[in-house]
Amino acid sequence: MTKHITGIKKYLRLFQGMINYRVIGIPIPFIIALLKKMKYEKLTEINNQYYVNTQYAPFPSASFNSSLKLFQEMKKSNFSPLSVYISVTNSCVNKCIYCSNSGNDKNSNLPASKIIDIIRQIQNSGTIAVGFTGGEPLLRSDLEEIISSVSAASYTILFTSGAGLTSQRTKTLKQSGLTMASVSIDSHIQSEHNARRGSKRAFSDALQAIRLFSQNGIYTTASAVMNSSMRSWKELDVFADFLNDAGAHELRILREIPRSKNSAGIGDFDSIYVNSFLKKYNRLGNKIKIMSLPNFESSDYCACSAGIFHLYVDADANLCPCDFIQIPFGSLKTENFNEIYSRMKKTFISNSEK
Repeated sequence: MTKHITGIKKYLRLFQGMINYRVIGIPIPFIIALLKKMKYEKLTEINNQYYVNTQYAPFPSASFNSSLKLFQEMKKSNFSPLSVYISVTNSCVNKCIYCSNSGNDKNSNLPASKIIDIIRQIQNSGTIAVGFTGGEPLLRSDLEEIISSVSAASYTILFTSGAGLTSQRTKTLKQSGLTMASVSIDSHIQSEHNARRGSKRAFSDALQAIRLFSQNGIYTTASAVMNSSMRSWKELDVFADFLNDAGAHELRILREIPRSKNSAGIGDFDSIYVNSFLKKYNRLGNKIKIMSLPNFESSDYCACSAGIFHLYVDADANLCPCDFIQIPFGSLKTENFNEIYSRMKKTFISNSEK
């Protein structure tokens, strides 16, 4: 059973989650600040676990315990990545106009054994979230083997267009330990979404995936890359209700970053408009929750953490700050994770202090 929780009940559940001996040692001002950030969030309950959004570990869970441990270490200035997203393939069935991976070698895919070794290294560093992206991760027949190698100390996220997903494969992904699924869908208008994704099947693939993931008890977010020129932007309430009816638990709004010659005419991203919409919908228990990544990465919330708390591993094992900053700081084929991360962390921390 799935339900959204708002108001006083939301805070009661949050306080329940904080009744954990691992909270000891976390500065009280940090906890208060975190609870304040929950003002315009709402919880989703799935199978007795509570989800804030894709940026937080569900609770109660081993990954939530990992996050508390990481927060304790942050007090000592011992930083570890909160999330690491791994590109498991450069191959894809779509041709998105804003793809961050469009210029990479489509044949550059690591063997499962190497990806599993990378996962072991990043989990040993204390990472809370392990994400799988591409390309289209579902094109890998060994994806379940890769996901199942992630211990419960981290939660897992699959970023997908939904291409080729079947009911049986959804079940095997669930059995492998998949925690969350982020399905790309930019509009409730089929022609608009398909045109932006460069595929006539993109819309139907996405809707099918949202339905299958949510029906199988996997926390499901509809990930929309948006700008103000889109019809779905101008009809954001219609788009949100459409996704709610499709079964999605969250609408995750991303700012469009132009990456190709086909992205001419991209409009502006109005953060005030999106944040106002978020505050309205996240007060309603019968509506899909709204998560705005630009809002989350703003100075008013958590700020951009690329290079320190968020990292990206490309399909050739290069460790980068994120998929839109594909500047390799080293190769995980020749160095271990902690060596490269240490260099990257020093660079970004020193720059942030200037």
